[in-house]
Amino acid sequence: DTITGGAGNDILLGGYNSFGAPQPGDGADTIDGEDGNDLIRGGDGDDILRGGTGDDNLRGDAGNDTMDGGDGFDFISYRYDDLVGPVSIDMTAFTGTGSVNDGRGGTDTVSNFEFLGLLGTAAADTLLGSTALRNQIFGGDGNDIIAGGTQDDNLYGDGGDDTITGGDGNDMIGGGLGADTINGGAGIDTIDYSGSSAGISINLQNGRGRLGDAEGDRLTSIENAIGSALADTFVGSNGSNRIDGGDGNDSITGGGGADELLGGLGSDSFLFRSTADFGSLAGWDRVLDFDAGGNGTGGVDLFDFSAIDANTRSAGRNDAFNFIGTGGFTGRAGELRVVYTSATEAIIMGDVNGDGVADFNLNVTYTGTIDTTDFIL
Repeated sequence: DTITGGAGNDILLGGYNSFGAPQPGDGADTIDGEDGNDLIRGGDGDDILRGGTGDDNLRGDAGNDTMDGGDGFDFISYRYDDLVGPVSIDMTAFTGTGSVNDGRGGTDTVSNFEFLGLLGTAAADTLLGSTALRNQIFGGDGNDIIAGGTQDDNLYGDGGDDTITGGDGNDMIGGGLGADTINGGAGIDTIDYSGSSAGISINLQNGRGRLGDAEGDRLTSIENAIGSALADTFVGSNGSNRIDGGDGNDSITGGGGADELLGGLGSDSFLFRSTADFGSLAGWDRVLDFDAGGNGTGGVDLFDFSAIDANTRSAGRNDAFNFIGTGGFTGRAGELRVVYTSATEAIIMGDVNGDGVADFNLNVTYTGTIDTTDFIL
């Protein structure tokens, strides 16, 4: 086949008959995407695939293929989900240009690619991404070994007890079902449980996961987290975290550092165990979607300060805070106030030693009106 896409965003498939079925033996196809963001697949045979301008996605399948991404941010993908497996694919030296062993007995000649995609089999695969390019790797079922590179990678284990290493870069990692061992490596890395069919519980301080897709997971060098659509529990690390609870009634403890906390839909609780959990002058915590009194659409959210001793002058006691609304501090330890800085932004301040100066701040993006019913004190 010789196929030319022309201008626009095209889907071009070689080696297929008019009913979309592969031709026996699949021939040598020449496909030019030209302009636009094209999806090009060669089929079997020794194909020539050219993306042209635009952000293109090229896949050669079997055969000794020649693929040129052209201009733009181009994606080259190698899929093995049709094989029995396991497969062992090492793309660590791949730079987007050069010769590539396609894992199917062919050698491809490729150029001008910036993004590599790998999809494994249902067996225990080893999928090592490029150290130079961005990677998107899905392990499939089986106990897979997956590694990213130096760029911002998307790495997903799917089913099985997977071992996933992010490497450098700001990676998005999802283990899927199974007891996974996940190391984000350098960079600001995110663990993604949005696909879990049950609520999850993770602790970024000790690196342990429970329930749902997090059951049995061991997490190292993970800074951020995304929860499921159900009720999740999060404990952040002593560093700065961004935690997105997703839907459901979530319990979120940021821990130390300057955290960004997002409850999502549902009635969420934001827990603080000590004044250190709010951050510091270098950066205070921020709650990004507090629904005060259930006046918004997200549910009835709560701040839980009950674990904090509100009066450091009284040793051996765990005194509760006294919420004084928008009024100023009066020099009594344990006072908690709110300062509205706009129609949607506020700062919650607490004085635990009675000197009339805030010992912690909490930045809040809110709906409704913050009052004493929004706190467990």
